[in-house]
Amino acid sequence: MSSSKRDEERAYLVECIRLYRDLPSIWKIKSPDYSNRNKKNLDYKTLLTKYQERYQDATVEDVKEKSNILRTNFRKELKNITSTKRSGLAGTA
Repeated sequence: MSSSKRDEERAYLVECIRLYRDLPSIWKIKSPDYSNRNKKNLDYKTLLTKYQERYQDATVEDVKEKSNILRTNFRKELKNITSTKRSGLAGTA
């Protein structure tokens, strides 16, 4: 993948993440709308519309899968960073 395509993909992914962050009914357990299925479905459709800009054949299930993958990777990376800081290895090279 060329550098410009990678940059475009990264920028697109950042836009999707920002939109996802603006839809707390999908991810924020303490949100009043988190247990509201209608609101959640509407928000997933909003996210799907954005996702279909790049992947026309995408479904709501694809969006849910992608968001779960991103969340899992974020948690793994955060865990690595915090464990590195805790062990005192941060900043040694």
